[in-house]
Amino acid sequence: MTVAFILCAFAPAFAEDVPIPEPKPDAAKLEAAQTSETAAPTDEGSDDAVKPESGEASPSGPDGDRPRAAGEQAEPATADASRPSEGDPLNSEPAEGDVPLPSARPDPSAAPIDPPAPSEPTGSKARDTRALGAVPNRSEKPDITPSAAVRAARAVAASLACEDILRERGIEFDVRPSISEDRCGVLRPVAVTKLSSGITVEPATALWCPTVLALDDWTRQTLLPAAKTFEPDHALTGLRQVSTYVCRDRGSGQKISEHARGSAIDIGAFIFDDGERSVSPRQKGSEGEAFQKAAHEGACGPFSTVLGPGADADHANHFHLDLAARSNGPFCQ
Repeated sequence: MTVAFILCAFAPAFAEDVPIPEPKPDAAKLEAAQTSETAAPTDEGSDDAVKPESGEASPSGPDGDRPRAAGEQAEPATADASRPSEGDPLNSEPAEGDVPLPSARPDPSAAPIDPPAPSEPTGSKARDTRALGAVPNRSEKPDITPSAAVRAARAVAASLACEDILRERGIEFDVRPSISEDRCGVLRPVAVTKLSSGITVEPATALWCPTVLALDDWTRQTLLPAAKTFEPDHALTGLRQVSTYVCRDRGSGQKISEHARGSAIDIGAFIFDDGERSVSPRQKGSEGEAFQKAAHEGACGPFSTVLGPGADADHANHFHLDLAARSNGPFCQ
């Protein structure tokens, strides 16, 4: 009885001195908090990465403590028996250096960074670009507009139609590749060797197809009848040309020559069965002067420009014949 009385008397004192431990944190909550902290994204390129906005507080406090998950209780300032032990994998607290911190979100106003150049393929998929050649720049491509293409197509169609007429007449000719030289050129130049009347053209020519037609008309309509009239004992067999296509200006130097377009031909001599009759100033009243005068006058019509002996010093030894566009009719001198 005496012992029991003594224990009952001192029981309140023992109860006040013995500290009562706080309840141990729920292990499931700690595991969820650790998972939330360690699952922070580290890949900056991921679309799902959560990054702090500009001006947002740092995930670490000013004293370096780690961030707490939602619902986690604040830790007491002093260590006590309620802190989890280091050996418990569920209740262990990760070290501060082990917690990955999310990187700062880039400033939208900053200039974009150019993506790195793709690396060259290797192995069986590698390709030797040298075999393909350099890709031409846009500035190197010819400046062709739709309207220019339409005009070119019409010009080609007209040339093909003209060549059909040459064949129908029985003219002997070849078509050469088109010439393009600076501002000069000829579309499908014709190298004619014999006209429909059997008159040859020597040497080889490079003429615009309509020029050949005009030359054929002049020969049939003027030269053959004039030769029979003024050279009855000899037959006209050919023409000696001294110039067709050549890229140059006119003699005055003011405009481009019709030779540069293939629409002009210079005749330096008429070939008869007994020899050539060169174009030159003739004695008035002679048979040679009459034939040459008839040839000069008869060219004015098939051709729009006719220049010969008597026009100027540059044309004293040949006939210049061309198809220059003229609004006031042919120019013959």
